[in-house]
Amino acid sequence: MAITNYTELQAALTRYLRRGDLAASLPDFITLAEAKLNRLLRTQQMEKQASGTLSSAELALPADCLEIRQLDIAVPGGVLRTRYVTPEQFAEQAVTAGTPAYFTVIGRTLRLNPAPQDNDYTLTYFGRLPALSPITVDNWLLLTAPDAYLYGALAEAAPYLKDDGRLAVWKQQFAEVIGDLQQADKRVGSAQLTIRTS
Repeated sequence: MAITNYTELQAALTRYLRRGDLAASLPDFITLAEAKLNRLLRTQQMEKQASGTLSSAELALPADCLEIRQLDIAVPGGVLRTRYVTPEQFAEQAVTAGTPAYFTVIGRTLRLNPAPQDNDYTLTYFGRLPALSPITVDNWLLLTAPDAYLYGALAEAAPYLKDDGRLAVWKQQFAEVIGDLQQADKRVGSAQLTIRTS
């Protein structure tokens, strides 16, 4: 049976767990699996961009931002890629005005130095997976790698079931899927790099 949406994923979990009394817990297992996927997975499908104009030295990160890839600032004649520094290194520098050259992150706020003067920016980041629910019935990961969700949710179900001997298998399968997805992403990135340089 196919696993292409939230309902089909829950049905598959019921079959694999061989338990019909877990319907109320299945959404929790899926949510826990998504939390782990968001911590472990970084692929090109998760890359997003936010853009706008910087009018102060602080920029709130997008709500779904997991990790920053790069921050580019528009300058006359091109684009300047800023450099990340630790909060400690950032604190050692006096904030001046001009085109931002570096940034740090404190909490959910990106801080820039020098302070921008209405510079346009593009922030490239890894975004959180769209959470599955009765309203959001699928996302790119469920459609391309349903086994990531299946084995992730099964592994999260095992502690609830207490001493389920299948936990080791489910964890191993989940780890293999994550590894496969990361490897596939590296191959795509290498192919794109080759295309760009030829």
